[in-house]
Amino acid sequence: MRLLMVIVLMAAHLAAWNSFSGEDAPAKWPEISARFPADAVDKGQEVSPERLGLTFWTHPPEVVSPYEPSWYDYQPILWGEDPRVNGTAYFNALRKMYVRGGLCYSQHEPADLAESKMQFYCTNLCNMLYLRNKPGGKIRDAFKKDRTRENNVRNPSLEDPATDAAERGNAGKVAQRCASQKPLNYDLRDEATYTVSSASPHDFDFSAVSLASFRAWLRAKYGTLDALNAEWDAAFKTWDEVFPLMTDELLERLKTGTSKANLAPWADHREYNDDTFLAAAARYRDTIHTHDPLAPVGFSGTQMPSAYGGFDFWKIGRTIGWVEHYEICGSREILRSFLPHKYPSVAAIPYKSVDEGLRRIWYLILHGDSGALVWPYLDNDPVPEKRKWVCQLDVQKDGKVALTPLGENLKAIFREGRSGIPCLLRHAEPQLDPIGVLHSQASIRADWPFEVKRDGPTWINRYSSYEGSHNYAAAGREGVYKLIEDLGLQYASISSWQVEQGELLKRGIKFFVVPRGLALSDKEIAQLKAYVEQGGVLVTDLLAGRMDENSKVRAESPLDALLGLKRAPFAFEDEKKAEDDKSGGYAGGFGRKLEVTLREDFNGLKKDEKLEIQGYQEPGLAAGEGKPLGITSTGPALLEHAAGKGFAYTLNFDLPNYLALRSGSDTQKATATARRIFSALLEKAGVASSFKVSRAQEHEHPAGLEGFHFSLGAAEFVAVHPNGSTRIEIDLSNSGAGVGDQAGVDLAIQLLKKGFVTEMRSGQSFGQTDHVAMKLPKGGPIVLSVLPYEVKGVKADVGDGKIAGGVLKLSVAIDADGALGDHVVHTEFVDAGGEVVPESVVNLPLVKGAYKGAVDCSFVSGDGPWTLRLRDVASGKTAECKVSR
Repeated sequence: MRLLMVIVLMAAHLAAWNSFSGEDAPAKWPEISARFPADAVDKGQEVSPERLGLTFWTHPPEVVSPYEPSWYDYQPILWGEDPRVNGTAYFNALRKMYVRGGLCYSQHEPADLAESKMQFYCTNLCNMLYLRNKPGGKIRDAFKKDRTRENNVRNPSLEDPATDAAERGNAGKVAQRCASQKPLNYDLRDEATYTVSSASPHDFDFSAVSLASFRAWLRAKYGTLDALNAEWDAAFKTWDEVFPLMTDELLERLKTGTSKANLAPWADHREYNDDTFLAAAARYRDTIHTHDPLAPVGFSGTQMPSAYGGFDFWKIGRTIGWVEHYEICGSREILRSFLPHKYPSVAAIPYKSVDEGLRRIWYLILHGDSGALVWPYLDNDPVPEKRKWVCQLDVQKDGKVALTPLGENLKAIFREGRSGIPCLLRHAEPQLDPIGVLHSQASIRADWPFEVKRDGPTWINRYSSYEGSHNYAAAGREGVYKLIEDLGLQYASISSWQVEQGELLKRGIKFFVVPRGLALSDKEIAQLKAYVEQGGVLVTDLLAGRMDENSKVRAESPLDALLGLKRAPFAFEDEKKAEDDKSGGYAGGFGRKLEVTLREDFNGLKKDEKLEIQGYQEPGLAAGEGKPLGITSTGPALLEHAAGKGFAYTLNFDLPNYLALRSGSDTQKATATARRIFSALLEKAGVASSFKVSRAQEHEHPAGLEGFHFSLGAAEFVAVHPNGSTRIEIDLSNSGAGVGDQAGVDLAIQLLKKGFVTEMRSGQSFGQTDHVAMKLPKGGPIVLSVLPYEVKGVKADVGDGKIAGGVLKLSVAIDADGALGDHVVHTEFVDAGGEVVPESVVNLPLVKGAYKGAVDCSFVSGDGPWTLRLRDVASGKTAECKVSR
């Protein structure tokens, strides 16, 4: 339970916003754009194919290095440094754990990294994107005591010309001195945010320079003051009078009722904050590109989608070229849709146990991650002298460095990351089912004030760690993601902008879910109507379209006719239960228990059947032309309305408890009701998975297991992996709602077509088949390759086997009949004692089954002899050669 603060709300600060004048605004607005560029959604950031590693498949390099400065292969990176060990010894020790990269702080020179030939990324170039340890933190504390606009001034303001020039100067200097070494990426700031820290709420920015920019932004959005006044229900006489509402003022208004709620004077300011933050990031990115063109530029520690902080994930995906993400409320699932395909994404992984680390790393790999970051310290003491330094390394008295047990864990985890399977999957294309889920930033904003009304003035304390377990819109959104995955299907997050552009029909989406789509534009609704009329199946839960995109309640929503609904004056069902210290959420879960009685048969759901659901409903909702397939004591449920060739459904309940249900001892039973409802809706849309997974002697997809499908030419890859819901907490451990341990479960996998099948992690061959039966291994997935031809072996030629000038010349080819596709061959040195030399590992690109060139052996110490072991990743076929200096 959070401690309630004693706060005096001064009446003057809750007065109408138009009582403020604009006398302090500067006479001339500086030339800094804070409007998110319209063309950014079309173009986004461009990263060079060379830096992404894509040129390996168009122009294979003559020499392949284990430490190539690109994202061709999986990149394990250690965040931090160790003052106990000099640069070369430190980086050599990291290589023993299969680590391929380190970091360079903005104030440091990368000389030691260059000397050690170690890849790296640059971090914290623009420190004004994080204020927690700067003046912003003091402002936040001051605002908690005195809720004034003066304590809502971001210091420094991102719109201040001097701040902007200094930040661009800092970014440019770092890029100028590092560009020649081709860093893996530039990290503008760890845990970058517009507010003080993470996605914490704060009504920034009421400085004169920021308000001037906000008014310019409003002019660009609305065109005229009359249009702004009409949308805000205001009566400003000049633009200089325009002020947004503070959150306290907004919540005070909501106490008088919600039927005609207008959040626009507050919501526009939140949207402007997002644009300001990302416009600044784009300026700093472009500055870096003047010195290092088309390098990946982004930020790390990305929070959950939020009304605050700049976390509009659709716009983030169009601004940055790489990301280190926090997995909060499905953020990874959203990013894989919005960050351009093959742009680098990484996350922190645990390593207290190998099994835990492998489950996490494979989950991320299969979702598209290109590497991993590791926090190397046992604590995060702000005083370096007190910090327990790199816990993977044991620095002995004679200066020698050995791996600790934690270091050995990390070695085992990253060995799989460097196995070549992630490299091959990165080259392949993920295949999604024709399912979309709306991601509406406007709805995230609109929902937030209603959820925090109960908090009173303590809304200021809702950090991401709190929001992730208390925000029922976020829980319901992630519940939809996991529910679709628990049915053996994959989907795309689709933004409001994409819906407006007609992407649903262009992509051939058959099934589209709108979770709490509270704030939808007229363009969105028009496209949803066209989508359904052309044969799509639309599913909403509650409150869809009750507000416009600026969070103003509509007198009547144009979506009502499509859904076949009659609606009462707008009202929002609040959470009535107390907080529960043990669960970290609300006592007894979100919402209330509902019993849905079916009124007729519907695709496996039977008339008079009673279905138990717990969640929320839309107050006063009734059927119009829509047909209620079910009924509850407080309103209809599962309403169906035909329109043209398609159907629109309104559940009139949401699924904020789905994550908790699936974390029990019997996930299959606990989630059965929700899965049956969605199975019936998906059947209506004609959507089925491209391959089938079931437990032995059963027929339905096992809840808690996620299926993945990739294609590479005529080859296909299929994976099955435990699908827990994780949270990255302060100590970087996994927590949150997971799924029961399913290791050892007998699975049957039915493929779409016959092929030559190999389980790539173990190398087990199943011959030519379309059916595989095997146990789910402990600590990781099943990953199958399905090739259209049989690989007979790997042919390798290393000449006399001598390493000359630090390189070993070789040619490698796949021995198979027919037209070969691209392959990855994993190569490694094995010493006389049978131990693999981690520094030697290289994953070769075999374009159309062949590679001729050399591998860089300069990182391997000694003269040998060694055994060069080669393994074709897709087939498991191997070859060996003897090599020496």
